[in-house]
Amino acid sequence: MASYPNFNQTTTADEVASAFASQITSKTILITGINPSGLGAAFASAVAPYSPSTLILTARTPAKALPVLASLRAANPLSPTTYHVIPLDLSSLASVRSAAAQIAALAPSIDILLNNAGVMALPSRTLSVDGVEMHLASNFLGHFLLTTLLSAQLRAAGRARVVNVTSAEFVLTPFRFSDFNFEEGREAGLPEPERVHVPVAEMMGFKGLAASCGYVPMVAYAQANTANMLFSRWIGEVEGGVVGVSAAPGVVVTDLQRHLPSDFRNPYMFYKTPSQGVASFVVAALDPALEDHPGAYINDCQVEKTADYVESPEMAARLWDLADGLCRGKRCATALPDALVHR
Repeated sequence: MASYPNFNQTTTADEVASAFASQITSKTILITGINPSGLGAAFASAVAPYSPSTLILTARTPAKALPVLASLRAANPLSPTTYHVIPLDLSSLASVRSAAAQIAALAPSIDILLNNAGVMALPSRTLSVDGVEMHLASNFLGHFLLTTLLSAQLRAAGRARVVNVTSAEFVLTPFRFSDFNFEEGREAGLPEPERVHVPVAEMMGFKGLAASCGYVPMVAYAQANTANMLFSRWIGEVEGGVVGVSAAPGVVVTDLQRHLPSDFRNPYMFYKTPSQGVASFVVAALDPALEDHPGAYINDCQVEKTADYVESPEMAARLWDLADGLCRGKRCATALPDALVHR
C-alpha cells in the first residue's frame, strides 16, 4: 500500500513531490527521454524545487533537452542542484554504452533512475540498428542495458529506486518469447500463453485482433510494457539493494501519440495533464512504503494488482536472460536490409 491513500488520478506531481520532499533533497536523479512537452520534463520540474544534488537529463536529441534545462534553472535560481545533459539513443546499444560511461564518470552514485523514454504505435514493423523490434529496443532493451551498466552506481546509493514507465496496455499481451521480434509467418506457432487477450483488446477498442497475430503496432507497444514490468519485478533479485517499480501515467496527450490517428479519443478514458500523469512516477520514485513492494505497479498513485504473467518470477528471470543475451549480440533476429531499418 502506498503512503497516501488519498492520492488518486487527479493528484499532481507537485503535490506528490511536496509530500516526499525529504526523499529528494541531496539525491542524484537520472531521467531518460527529456523533451519540452514530455513526461520526463514534467517529472524533472516536480522534483527540481527540492534541491536534488544532481539532475542528469538524457535525450536522443540533446538540443531538445536544453529548453527544459533552461526552464529548470529559471524556476529554481537559488538551487544548489548540478545539471547535466547526456545524448542517449535508447534504440542503439552502442549509444547506451557511450551514455552510461559518461554518466558513470559524472555520478559515483545514483539514487533514482527514471526509465521514461519510449516510442508508441509505429505504423510498420521496424528494427533497431541492432536488429530488435523498435518498441522493445527503445522502451525496454535500451533501458535494461543502461540500468545494468550503472548497477555499481545504483548499489552505491543504497536502496536506489529504478522506475520503469509502462502503461495499462500490458493487459493486451504477455511477452512473446517465441516471437518477440514479430517475424513474418511465425505468429501461427505462437503458444497459447503468449497470445493476445482478444476479449481485453476488444474492450479497449482494438477490434479484429487475432490471438496469434503478426505485427500490430499496439501489440508491439504492449509487449514492451509487459517487458518493463517483468524488468521491475526481477531487478531487485539480481541487483541487491535496488528496488524496481513500474509506473503508468494513464492517458496523457504528448508527442508519444504522434503515430495514432489524429481523431483518436476514447470517451471512456480519463485524460490527464502531464503533471497528473507524472504523479504516479513521483510516487514510484519516492514513496518509502514501496520498499516493501519490490516490483510494484503504480497506477493513479496507488499500488495496483496486475496480471500473473507480469509478476511471474520465472518469466522475469527468463526475460532477464534473453535481454542479457541480446545485449551481448546473441539470439538476435536477423536485421532487415539497411534501407528498412530505422536509424
